Amino acid sequence: MLSERNLKGDTPLSICIKENNKKVIEIFEKLLVEYDKSRKIADDLYASLEAEESKAEKEKQKRKERKYKKKL
Repeated sequence: MLSERNLKGDTPLSICIKENNKKVIEIFEKLLVEYDKSRKIADDLYASLEAEESKAEKEKQKRKERKYKKKL
């Protein structure tokens, strides 16, 4: 609800900014920080992807080491 858009693409916050309603802007910003979970979800996803890449890189390094040991 806080970040939903109307047909013009405006959010409640952007409408308040256009109207220069400072009190409502402050309230919306506080609510967005408190209730908007998308940043946390994005951060969790990013951390998951980094962990997956790190794991893949370690496995690649282990395969190289095994291949090198077999040659010896």
